[in-house]
Parts: sequence; C-alpha cells; structure tokens
Amino acid sequence: MFADGHCDYLYKLDNKEVAVATIPNLISSKIILQNFAIFVEPQKNLSIATNKVLRQVMLFQRNVVNANNVIQLKYSNQLKNIKHYLNNKMLAILALEGCDTILPDNNLFDILWDNGTRIFGLTWNKDNHFATSCTTITNEGLSLAGKEFINHLIKKNGIIDASHLSERSFWDIVNLENKPALIASHSNCAKICNHIRNISNEQIKAIIKMQGVIGINFVPMFLNNSARDASIMDVIKHIDLILELGGEDNIAIGSDYDGARLIKELENPEKLYLLKDRLAKIYSKELVDKITHLNWIQFMIKNLPEDNSPENN
Repeated sequence: MFADGHCDYLYKLDNKEVAVATIPNLISSKIILQNFAIFVEPQKNLSIATNKVLRQVMLFQRNVVNANNVIQLKYSNQLKNIKHYLNNKMLAILALEGCDTILPDNNLFDILWDNGTRIFGLTWNKDNHFATSCTTITNEGLSLAGKEFINHLIKKNGIIDASHLSERSFWDIVNLENKPALIASHSNCAKICNHIRNISNEQIKAIIKMQGVIGINFVPMFLNNSARDASIMDVIKHIDLILELGGEDNIAIGSDYDGARLIKELENPEKLYLLKDRLAKIYSKELVDKITHLNWIQFMIKNLPEDNSPENN
C-alpha cells in the first residue's frame, strides 16, 4: 500500500494532456491516499487564474470524487475506519499549490474549503502577496497577509505546504507563535542535491520537531546534482538522510506524478512496487509501512478537522 503527497493530475486534465496518475492507475497500484493539487501558473489576469482554479475543483469533483472506489478525504473522522479503504479503494484529498488567487475581497478560500481543499501551499515558484518563493529575488519572507492567512487556516485545522517556499518564508512560519500543521509535500534534501527546491537539514529537523511530513519526490534534478543518471537509489539516499535526522515518523512519498519528468524506474504509479521492494531489503516491515503510507495517514488523523455534524457523532 502507498500514500502519495503530491500529483498534478488535475493540471493535466484541465489542459487535456496525457496523465499517468489516472484513477485506475492509482487504485491498481494500491495507493490508498492521494493528494491532488490544484495548480495554475501565476499570471497577471486574476480573473482567468481564478476561473482555472474553480475549473480544476470541478474536475476533481467530477473525475476523481465521482469515480468508482474513490472517497474524498476531508475530515480526520474518516480515517478512524481506515481498514474500510484498503480493499481496492482510495482516499483523495485536495490541495492548492500557490495561493495567488486567494484575496481578502474574494470568497475563493471559502469555496475551496467547502469543496474539501485542506492543504495550502502559499506559493509556487513566484512570490505573491502571502510569501516569497524558492526563486525569490527580494526574499522578504512571510507577509502580514500571509501571517493572517495562516492564523485563519490554523482555526480551520488546515495544513500549510512548505514546498516551493523560500527559506526565509519557511523560517517565518516555523517561528510563528501559533504554529500551523506543516508539511513539505514534495521536497528533497539539499545536502544531497543542491537545488533551490530542496530543503536543508535544519529545515528537515524543524518539520520533524513540528511533527510534520516530508514527501520525497522522483524528479531527477532534485535527486542528485547530475540529474541525468538519477535512479531509485538516489530516492533511497534522501530517505536515508531524513531517517538519520530523526524522521522515522515524518518521511514519506511525494512523487510529483504529472508535474515533471520523473526517473524512469518510478515514472508512473504502477512502478511504485519497485521502490517498496528496494526498501524492504534495507528496512524493517514496520519502517517500510511508515515510509510508504502510514506516516501520511497518521499525520492526517492528527491534523485534519473533525466532522462534527450529527450524522458523524
């Protein structure tokens, strides 16, 4: 079984491109939890960007939630009977990658939240009114609006995704008095591969201290410094380092299916068993289960809001 912290299936669907993270592929690959990102490239026309966000929400509801054997994950209560989802079923959770379209004078956040969006990455690879990104020039970090948004999200039991943030934005979040649930859904280790998208040992330790999760992705340029010869063994090197830093309960998978070209050995969900087979030769079954699915599941149990409606009590 597997849980995956990031895919861009909705972007591919919206742009009518061929995708690998299709529902049949995910379910047949024994993925029991998949994070689906809403992603719209930053653009000047906010109205167009907002419409694209809403269209991907609609595609998620129509093509993912309405698919056979898929259950939308919105509340922690749903995971109390997790065994019900292990028989050819998949939980699907919705995320927003880049909050450029969320403004104080629009109701987009409410629409997203009501439709089950629970994970929010403040930026993609461009600064916005909430924070600076990993490609920033100004490196101003978290803005006042960003702090206010995080406080609002804390009250709702939402989750902040630090992948794509600048290091200063990251530390601004970590140093907040009221700390959010924090993940790096698809980020690798900068010590192994020195890329702006990767995170430092100190950042990894901070996420561990905050009981967050780090999802290792399969993108060659984030796995080693040569990129061209990246392999499944590089994925394991990143896993090893996080384990060495104390992340047994924090290390997970964040593939980035449909978001980038991936290493050949793990280019689609149907090949995930190859990673599990390699891990099983190195680690105990208990640790392999944590890496492949349990750490994501446990994080969601602890951090998603509860459904307090009468029928669920």
